[in-house]
Amino acid sequence: MNLYTLPLLSLFMLCASPAYAQDAVPDDEKPKAEKPAPTPETLAEVFRKVLNDPENLEINFSYANMAMQLGKYDAAITAYERMLMIAPDLDRVKLDMALAYARLGNFTQARELFDEVLSKNPPDNVKENVKKLIAQIDDAEKRHKFDGNIVTGINYDSNANASPGSNQVDLFGVNVQLTGTSLAREDQHFFTAGTVNHTYTTAHQQAHKLKTSATAYKTRQNNLGSLNLTVLSAKTAFTYNITKKNGGGRLTPTVGFDDINLGGFNYQENLYGQLGYEHPLSNKFALSGLYRYEKRLFYNNPGNTTLEGRTGRAREQRLAAKIFMTDRDLLDVGVRLRQEVTREVRHDNRQQELILSHTHIFDGGIFLNTTGTVKRTHYKGVDVLVNPNTVRRDHERSYTFTLGKQLTPNTTIAGAYQYKTVGSNIQNFAYENERTTVSLAYKF
Repeated sequence: MNLYTLPLLSLFMLCASPAYAQDAVPDDEKPKAEKPAPTPETLAEVFRKVLNDPENLEINFSYANMAMQLGKYDAAITAYERMLMIAPDLDRVKLDMALAYARLGNFTQARELFDEVLSKNPPDNVKENVKKLIAQIDDAEKRHKFDGNIVTGINYDSNANASPGSNQVDLFGVNVQLTGTSLAREDQHFFTAGTVNHTYTTAHQQAHKLKTSATAYKTRQNNLGSLNLTVLSAKTAFTYNITKKNGGGRLTPTVGFDDINLGGFNYQENLYGQLGYEHPLSNKFALSGLYRYEKRLFYNNPGNTTLEGRTGRAREQRLAAKIFMTDRDLLDVGVRLRQEVTREVRHDNRQQELILSHTHIFDGGIFLNTTGTVKRTHYKGVDVLVNPNTVRRDHERSYTFTLGKQLTPNTTIAGAYQYKTVGSNIQNFAYENERTTVSLAYKF
């Protein structure tokens, strides 16, 4: 392993995404066995060794690497500076220190160190990787930035109209036999979605961001035209980066609007505001929370004259944890609580949902995501149009497997399978569906 390999490993392992890190490091230079993750206790133990032998480069470098993994970038920089006072020509230390400065948002200092290493004409592979990181810094320093993505594909549903699993339903407390189009029908639909983002980054040292996004989503069913869907959305979010001295993390207030058209008719309009907070406890673990408030407006149409009763407001709270178990494995765990208050009491409900998601990155830009959800919905009042004696209770489970491959830095192809089952104490609302999806995504 040459003079430059070690810092570049840590540069790409800690910078950007795990997928990018794996693509950047050659297979023969990847670590063969993963070392135990450092803890504040082990960091303190190594620091005592530094105090006993402050000119020992190996101990200092070990301390700096541990500090980087724990997100203590200021401590890592201090250790790197101490090493450079002892050995000013250690370019590998300069590269790691540049990364620490970049993670702190001090792009000017990071760029100076990168340029200093480049001026010494390092090996071509090192030169290429450092130039990529400088390009990332240039991109991060732009005040105004436009980007977006386009996704298109096809879904196949075994029960596209979410028809009850039973061939009969409750109607005024009486079992009624289903026939014809009321039974479960398979169908496929084509979908296209596009998003355009504008991000403004402030000149403040913390680089706060104001991001405005517009999204259009449209589906076209092969047979069930009443399920054709068009969604237009817009939102603006301000991300306030809290200084590490004040606890760190990101605070993000957001306002947004959704307009939903179903089967050629205006179905719903939704105006919302939300406040989110994310706090990284280390490079491998982050907690986030969100509170959301919605005003929802539903419209009747010739095929359904009971939708307006769902007009009202909703409150939602979310708590989530993001865990990088390894450089190739990301685990997301989330809990969502939601309360809906509507014009008609029979639609009032409260929901609890648990979400567990695991993503594994393979070689060659291939990834596998496995997601499972469990959801319960409790309604407040009876629906006399269905059953005047029973208050509705639903429980839902879904399992989704997505396998994808990054064809180019901007293009990804993916295939997914989802099994979803909804149970209810009123058979009208119990059903199963299997969905298969193939999609192609392009980001710009």
